[in-house]
Amino acid sequence: MVYKDFSPQLLKWYKKNGRFQLPWVRINDPYKIWISEIMLQQTQVKTVLRYYLKFIKKFPTIESLAIANQETVLKYWEGLGFYKRAINMHNSAKVIIKKNNGVFPNNFDDLIALKGIGKTTANAILIFGFGKKLAILDANVKRVIKRIFNIKSQSRRDNEKFLWILSEKLLPKFKIKDYTQALMDFGSLVCKPINPECAKCDLFKLCKYTFPDKKIKKVIKTVDKVCIIFKYKKNYLVFKNDDGLFLGLYTFNLVDHDKVESFLKNKTRIENILTSRKKNTLHLAISNKRMIIDILVIEVSKSNELKNFKMISETSIKKIDIPMPFFMKKIFEKL
Repeated sequence: MVYKDFSPQLLKWYKKNGRFQLPWVRINDPYKIWISEIMLQQTQVKTVLRYYLKFIKKFPTIESLAIANQETVLKYWEGLGFYKRAINMHNSAKVIIKKNNGVFPNNFDDLIALKGIGKTTANAILIFGFGKKLAILDANVKRVIKRIFNIKSQSRRDNEKFLWILSEKLLPKFKIKDYTQALMDFGSLVCKPINPECAKCDLFKLCKYTFPDKKIKKVIKTVDKVCIIFKYKKNYLVFKNDDGLFLGLYTFNLVDHDKVESFLKNKTRIENILTSRKKNTLHLAISNKRMIIDILVIEVSKSNELKNFKMISETSIKKIDIPMPFFMKKIFEKL
């Protein structure tokens, strides 16, 4: 009985409460849907709203994204985090232009072959862009289904498999786009991870969820680093990251306190160092980390020993046009 009633009740709730104002809702351009789906991976809607329209304005078509410089793409992604998403998307746009003549793939196998696209993202593109009848299983959808049907934890693999089967069984015959968006909106607005709005829930009579989730206390990790800034004449040197959290972005060097000496030896000869002076200490909160950063400015007589960097003059700090994580701006303010 619950299976049969679930989608009609959810659609009824969506008609009254859906987030129809979101710029990626009720469009059918698979390219723009793809952009929104990638941006929304592990990122809150309110954050994506600050970036989506600016990104689409700069790269309105898949062709414009494919021919863009990677640094420009990253600059428009700057602050969204998980920068590999932007690099994968940029590379995938090139693949679509080359292999598909710019026509966005309309089948699962071709979509899943693109970097950064998993089953849920591929299905979402096919649902919203092409009207296919498919299920999705993002974090919001998993939580809603597990609570409504009181699904207890099993092994992760078995649980995932069962949830996919159930999510497909729950699909309505019609209004698949509205139903899919309704699931995501309901999970975000009502069936929240912590403190769900059970008293206001329109699906309360169907729901078998009885006990509130344990409030998970976030563990805040403190990271203590030295920010080594190389300065040549009146220019600061920023280095491009080839891997890690800030892939493709330019940063100063963040080094553990006990590795500063070995880092400098590997970077430049000791006789190349003119002065070394400690500046301010910076306190930052990044995701679930608290960062304490001691700023150390190293003036060098030569820059040709250093690799993979760009120079930023003292006078152009406020007009930086290369992609950087937000904490770099905080560091520049301290210089």
